[in-house]
Formats: sequence, C-alpha cells, structure tokens
Amino acid sequence: MKSKLSKIILGASISFGVVSVVTVASAAFVVTGGNTNGSFDASVSVGTVTDKRLTMEVTLTESAISLDAKSGDKSGNWQWDGSNSEDLTVTARITVTGDPKLWTGVDITATGKLISDGYLAFTKKTVSQGSDHGQTGPGASITLEQELTVAWGHLFGSQNPTDYFDGSSWSSGIDAAKSLLSNMSSVVSSCNAGSAGDAGDALTFNFELIEAAA
Repeated sequence: MKSKLSKIILGASISFGVVSVVTVASAAFVVTGGNTNGSFDASVSVGTVTDKRLTMEVTLTESAISLDAKSGDKSGNWQWDGSNSEDLTVTARITVTGDPKLWTGVDITATGKLISDGYLAFTKKTVSQGSDHGQTGPGASITLEQELTVAWGHLFGSQNPTDYFDGSSWSSGIDAAKSLLSNMSSVVSSCNAGSAGDAGDALTFNFELIEAAA
C-alpha cells in the first residue's frame, strides 16, 4: 500500500487537479512617460482523487492570483496604476476522508510553465494532519486549510518587477523590461489556448498524501 498511497497526486500523476486558468486583464504596470504593460489574474478549479480507502478533495477558498505592481508604489520609473495590485496568495481547503492512521499529512508543490520558465517560484509546503481532530476509523473526515504563496522567480530577481526594473541589478532598459513582461503574458495566453500543452500548464498546484509509517 505504500507505493500506491505515495503516488496519489492531484494535477501530476492523475489527469485532473487544481489548475489555474489565467486571463489577460487591463494594464497594471505603469512606466513613467506613458509606457505600460498588461497583467493577468488566475482562478483555480477543483480536483478530487480517490483510492479504495481514502478520498482527498481540494478546493481553493480564495483563488485569485494577481501578478501586478505593488499597491501604492508611486516611486521610480515603474509604478502601480492605481487599480490591480500584487496578490500572490491563495487558500487551499483539503478534506481527507478515511482512517487517519493511513496518512500523516499532505505535501504541496507547484508546477507549470510560469514556474519552469522562471517567472514564478514556489517552495514545497507540508501540511500536517495534526493530532487534535479527535477522529478515528474509516469514516473520519479531516479538513486542513493552508495558504499558498507563489513568489516572483529568478527572471525578476525574486522580487516584484516594479522593484526589479527600478533597481541597480537591471541594466537592460525599459524596452527589454517590457519584452520580459510581454513574454510572461504570452506564456499564459499560449497555455490557455492549448498551444503549450494543457490549459493548466501555466500554474498547477499538486497535492500528495503522505503515507503513515507501516
């Protein structure tokens, strides 16, 4: 049973999971002098995976990710436009039904082209089952909640683009910065259109049950 439980993964080894669908929205990054670049928000669907003894259902209770300028940033060449702003956090609700003796927690990772291409980053999270749920036996149902926060990737120096492009480490100019942001939006648009794989390839959160020691 160890090998079977260790491979219960939403959005990875199974064909459906928790997948973000990203759309292009209005301009959010503002360059002094009138140059602008677009932004996009993410909304995430729901996935369920089951074995003969355990069911794991995952929903995102707060499901919008906005890759935008920092709210209130009015300094430097790159600024907030006064509308959309950075929001890198969603909240996952994980419900596992089945004997708590069979599992100890859930590992959460993120994949997709925004991660692999370096636009975003995500550190693996482990959510413990805990010991205060007071439930036993095969009919137990335990719900865990976990905030999931993506970070800006190495292409932006691991910081918001408004800070990165205004900082001393960026020396390639405004046109190159605009191109980098445009390429990020193109990655999302291509994933949504299916030309870069499944529609969920932009950003996928993966949830894996951790098997209890035998």
